[in-house]
Amino acid sequence: MQLAHWFAAGLLITTSIAPSTFTHSTKDVAALIKRQSQEFSDASASGDSAAFDRLLDDSVIFKNETGAIATKMDLRRVAGA
Repeated sequence: MQLAHWFAAGLLITTSIAPSTFTHSTKDVAALIKRQSQEFSDASASGDSAAFDRLLDDSVIFKNETGAIATKMDLRRVAGA
């Protein structure tokens, strides 16, 4: 459950958006976010380190609602990835 809090907070943080993303419709972007959010959730539950590497930049920083900060490596450790 702790990882879910980190993920929810992380949705508020923009890490990197490719310029080509802006050429897609809002519906396409919403579908992409939904798909990647599910992939992240699945990776968190299964400890899939390859998915973490694909979905998260090495410099990503998550901040949860209490102000606690976690890095990609922190999240991988919590998930057992």
